Amino acid sequence: SMEYGRRKPTSRLLEVADQMCDAGGKLLSGTQFLKPEKYPSRSADFMAAEEEAVAVHGFEPLLAPGLLQEERYMRLLMAHSFPPMDIEEIEPKVQNR
Repeated sequence: SMEYGRRKPTSRLLEVADQMCDAGGKLLSGTQFLKPEKYPSRSADFMAAEEEAVAVHGFEPLLAPGLLQEERYMRLLMAHSFPPMDIEEIEPKVQNR
């Protein structure tokens, strides 16, 4: 997924790759671009509508809807997603909800 630009590499992956490739810190310089956006750009319209909403109607038979998710539940879902997420990817998403 990282190979196709769908996911950003973790800082740990860049560190290991830099060492293995003997890149002299060139790969590590990419860590400045790893800071995630607060929300993916594809969800901007949804987030704006949710902010203005007075009620949200939905049916989720298997998952608790986002606004009702506790932090522990959200971390567990993200940790067991596919592809799995690192804790450094999960925490900002939990805090931004």
